[in-house]
Amino acid sequence: EGCSVLELGSGLGLPGRVSAQRGARSVVLTDNDPDVVAASKSMDTNNDNDGTIGIQSRFLEWRDGPESDGEDQQQEKYDIILGADCAYYFFLLGPFMNTMQRSLATKDSKDDDKVVGTCLIV
Repeated sequence: EGCSVLELGSGLGLPGRVSAQRGARSVVLTDNDPDVVAASKSMDTNNDNDGTIGIQSRFLEWRDGPESDGEDQQQEKYDIILGADCAYYFFLLGPFMNTMQRSLATKDSKDDDKVVGTCLIV
């Protein structure tokens, strides 16, 4: 409850949507297929008519690395990162892990930068 959640390679985002129903503060579903993102956004519009659940669907191509979007913007940080069946080839593991590392919330301290977020990969 009260956490920010990022789902990588979400498709239509069942794990992320369950997180929203279980009390997540915000949920961001990401996928690299524009048609899937459009379908997910349609689900968001049709199923959350008052906007209180806070689900967003976004395009993200994590396999190309952070330079792929051509922007040098601050990476959002999340308390929980979910992934289900999205890094199924060995060559995908490096970019997948880099995206998780960049996106996971860390303790805000000068002396101790230990990860305090949680990753759940199935």
